[in-house]
Amino acid sequence: MRKAKKATSILMALAMAFGMTACGGGGDSGKTKIRIMNFGGGVGRVWLDEACERFAKANQETVFEEGKQGVEFEIEHNINTNVSTMKSAGYNIYFDEKSGSIASLARNESLLQINDVFSAVVDGETVESKLDQSALNSAKGDDGNYYAIPFETWYPGVTYDRDLFTRKNLFFAAPNEENAVTFTSGLTGKTYHFVSNATAKRSCGIDGVYSENNEDGASDDGLPTSIEELIVLCERMNKMGVTPFTYAGASMHYVNYLTGALWASLSGYEQMRTAYDLSGTVEVVTDYQDESVFSGLAKFKKPNTEMKNFTEAEGYYASRSVNRYYALAFLEAATAQNWFTTSSSTGTATHIDTQENFIWSGYSGKEEIGMLIEGNYWYNESVINFTFEDFYENNPTVQERQLAWMTLPVQLEGTIEEVNGKIYTLLDTADAFAFLNKNMEGKDGLIDACKKFLIFLNTDEELSKYTGCTGIVRNNNYTVSQEDYDKMSYFQKTVFDRAKSNTTKIVYCSSDCNTFNSNKDTFRISTAGRYMEPKVDGTTYGTFVSAFRAGKTARQAFESTAYTSTEWLSIYKGE
Repeated sequence: MRKAKKATSILMALAMAFGMTACGGGGDSGKTKIRIMNFGGGVGRVWLDEACERFAKANQETVFEEGKQGVEFEIEHNINTNVSTMKSAGYNIYFDEKSGSIASLARNESLLQINDVFSAVVDGETVESKLDQSALNSAKGDDGNYYAIPFETWYPGVTYDRDLFTRKNLFFAAPNEENAVTFTSGLTGKTYHFVSNATAKRSCGIDGVYSENNEDGASDDGLPTSIEELIVLCERMNKMGVTPFTYAGASMHYVNYLTGALWASLSGYEQMRTAYDLSGTVEVVTDYQDESVFSGLAKFKKPNTEMKNFTEAEGYYASRSVNRYYALAFLEAATAQNWFTTSSSTGTATHIDTQENFIWSGYSGKEEIGMLIEGNYWYNESVINFTFEDFYENNPTVQERQLAWMTLPVQLEGTIEEVNGKIYTLLDTADAFAFLNKNMEGKDGLIDACKKFLIFLNTDEELSKYTGCTGIVRNNNYTVSQEDYDKMSYFQKTVFDRAKSNTTKIVYCSSDCNTFNSNKDTFRISTAGRYMEPKVDGTTYGTFVSAFRAGKTARQAFESTAYTSTEWLSIYKGE
């Protein structure tokens, strides 16, 4: 049975990679036909099929085009959306990720202006007012008009095996908790306390507030609040025979999901915003000391820093954030300590293989793995590929795997104490938009149908259904119904609860900065690109880990991926 499902999953994966069409029919059905190109990545297409069906049902009697009644959809689900050729394509609506600068596409006469979609009133307020205002600049053209609407969001980061953490007592204990064990770290030279059983009181986490019980999957209690504690956690795992991290070795750039996530969590919202606003206040690296931050990690050098208040003219300071350096220094330490699975290090495991290994961690004699480095959309991919179905079929006593989204450190050293909590920062790297093809101009009825569909997707009811189906949080202001919340998996609920928490803020890839908008693809923080591919001693490395394995240091990697004042002059566009 499992092999049969594996074969089916491969066929489905291939179908998604090369495109799938559904919901439409051949010939003239007498209905307005809307053709959609949908990015075939992590969130899948079920949400779209279901939304199209609901919209078509609600508009059975609607006349959008003369001589036609109702609406039907034809959907292609493809990882190659080819927006560069959309002017000659037959698709009306695009749902796409990382499609480049919306302003550039608008400038190229590829997109329809959709101000009326933003001004439409749904649920008592405009679509525009329901959206996070910090995400809207990148939806505009040079003329200030809207040409796209922000869509799905997802974040780079870490999923942890909460089952394993509970079983192995890997949560930090609260101060004065009697049911605790001591652990002396050889990497920091200090002693720490971990819980000794599943009911022991855990540390308060980054929010500085203790949860009412240990069953709350979205709770940050017991998780590391500093890079120091993350190092100690990994060291403890390693000594217990648990491999701390895994990522897709066949796509080694996936390890940079951790780099971006740590940069954001350590920086906090305001300092992280400077990476896109290219102005503000940030703690920058000015030099380095010979002394190491942690006694057992000689390469983790202390930087000299200063708080720098800068304008766009000095925007290069954003790339010199000390928190970006700390993220790289941790990655260097993890590489040196062999805290990654062999399949990650050798480049043999695909992202699907890696997800499967993580789901099966500790079962049927499989390697125990503490944390998966991925975007939070990964769960949908595993469902599509039947990985969870296979697992549950072979482990019928397991009701549901307790895999949870993990809060990452917000400071370099020490422990967050009660009532001294901090706001957690997530980084949206989906950079996803919905937009309309301008080659529809003149087809007023079709355009009206497409716009009405976009408005429909931004109603509270549809936003709730979207999240219930995908587990992905949109950047609109909306409430998920209990029915839709219950549809989500344990893991998806931990992501949703974290993203919607009043102790979480999200940085979107958007800015009103001229230099940013002229170089958006360069400044977008992803798994590749300028910030993630160091060039040291004349050699360019695809990942920081590759550079570290070649003997390069975090300092070298950091300096080679930061902008210089001279380089900045060549890209600065003026304020």
